[in-house]
Amino acid sequence: MSYAKYLGENKWIIEVQNEKGTDELLLHLPEDAINQMGWAEGDEIEWIDKKDGSWMLKKKEDSDE
Repeated sequence: MSYAKYLGENKWIIEVQNEKGTDELLLHLPEDAINQMGWAEGDEIEWIDKKDGSWMLKKKEDSDE
């Protein structure tokens, strides 16, 4: 069972889990969190290390490369 706690606008605590029988890590995002952030299937998400033991996730912005 995954742990997710809503902290306020665009702020959640979500537990990272191990995939049973593998070394893979999983992050189950609650549907409410996905909807609140305006994310959709296929969006590319950036992981930003906040250097305090936590991470921030945000939708990767399109670049004009």
